[in-house]
Amino acid sequence: MKTDLLFLVALFFIISSCKDKQEFAVVHFKNIDEFPQKIIATQLSKNGISQTDTFNLDVPEKTSISLEIERPQYVYIQRNSKNSRLFLTPGTDLTIRQKNGRDVFEGDLKGENTYLEEFYNNEQIEVLSWDYNASFNTFKEQTTAYFDFMNNLLDTYIADTTSYFYRLSKLDNRAFENSAILDYVLTRTPSDKKDSLFHVNIDKDLFDFKKLKDYTAAPYLLSFYEKKGFEYYGRETYGVYFDSIRQAAEHYVLTTDVLAENIQPPFKSVILYRNLQYYPEEFDYVPDSLKAKFTTPRKLIDRYQNDLNDESYDELLAKIARNESNKLRYASGTTVPDFKLQHAKQEEINFRDVYTDKPILIDVWASWCGPCIRSFPKVHELQELYQDDLKVISISIDKTFDLYQKGLDNYEVPGSFKLYAEGGFSSAFATHFNIVSIPRYILLSADEKVIEATLSLADLEEKLKNRFVK
Repeated sequence: MKTDLLFLVALFFIISSCKDKQEFAVVHFKNIDEFPQKIIATQLSKNGISQTDTFNLDVPEKTSISLEIERPQYVYIQRNSKNSRLFLTPGTDLTIRQKNGRDVFEGDLKGENTYLEEFYNNEQIEVLSWDYNASFNTFKEQTTAYFDFMNNLLDTYIADTTSYFYRLSKLDNRAFENSAILDYVLTRTPSDKKDSLFHVNIDKDLFDFKKLKDYTAAPYLLSFYEKKGFEYYGRETYGVYFDSIRQAAEHYVLTTDVLAENIQPPFKSVILYRNLQYYPEEFDYVPDSLKAKFTTPRKLIDRYQNDLNDESYDELLAKIARNESNKLRYASGTTVPDFKLQHAKQEEINFRDVYTDKPILIDVWASWCGPCIRSFPKVHELQELYQDDLKVISISIDKTFDLYQKGLDNYEVPGSFKLYAEGGFSSAFATHFNIVSIPRYILLSADEKVIEATLSLADLEEKLKNRFVK
């Protein structure tokens, strides 16, 4: 009898423990107007590796999704034309309703997710945005006003200032603000003042890795370590020679060497993975004549094997293998499939409807992509130069149609067709061509076959000259 009682007590504690460690979050989507509805949920593992789940909601009776969640973290949700960031924890039960185009939350973590909705959609935020063309003192005043507003907004929705979300958000806002100030220093100040201003303004307390070890889920902090950490430790290591060294050195080798030497666990492997994850694709954009001067993806990743944890190292090797496989889809001579795209009136158009009897140049861009926008004049020039032989179209992979539309309004986008790929980097178009960075230029023949799918602007000029100039 005593043994049976002990068994029952032990079983009770095991069941209770399992319940306490519930590793799923449930999200209910209410008042959905259109079916089917595709939900794409992306989260990052504790090692910074992207994991994506896709849910197809086919009927009004089934509008909930269940996500495996191992820790408190952000989950990025794509729903048709809306993108949002949610904060979820193991065991969360959250309901989302739509009201006047905004998300309204009920249930667990209501305040946290309402704050995030305000973070992206509050009308006062655009008024408080900062201006890089202002003087440095004015710029700092603008960023201070912006982040004071954001922190006050946080206080409005989160009463518990000791909660993990509150501290995570405060830390992320702090890293975001300091990154903005340092961006100004690095891009707007004279060279002879840059180093001193950088060291005066950098928030060195953010590099207390031991103190901040619980915040690997903070996206702006991770970005701060990757970008500003390299700038800070590079200047600490090389002093006044840093800028000349970075011009001569191989970019990925220098940045990853500096980060591996200075960023400490638990952030080190996460930051190295973030820095290296797109190198296999970017290596493909290097002209063949220059490839011998660059470290191959496998050699570069092996160089940091001891600094990466096993999951990150294995995923980087898997990326190399996937990239090699993906390239077969858009190899020279392959037929381009049809894609559903949209034009400025938000009406669907089939990709094949833009074909004529000329080769096609696709300029892949987004409204937030500075290099894309700076390249527009050159693409216009090529469009004019080869107008009798070539048709130019542009395809935006902005996150939303509204951002694409604003891009059309604000910039002289080239192309006789200016189209939008809904879903951005996750769209069927971007997935087929393995687009992970932009600008990207794709040259197709008049019979719907790939000529070259990974062209840089310099390569493009040479390719068109060789093809059309006799």
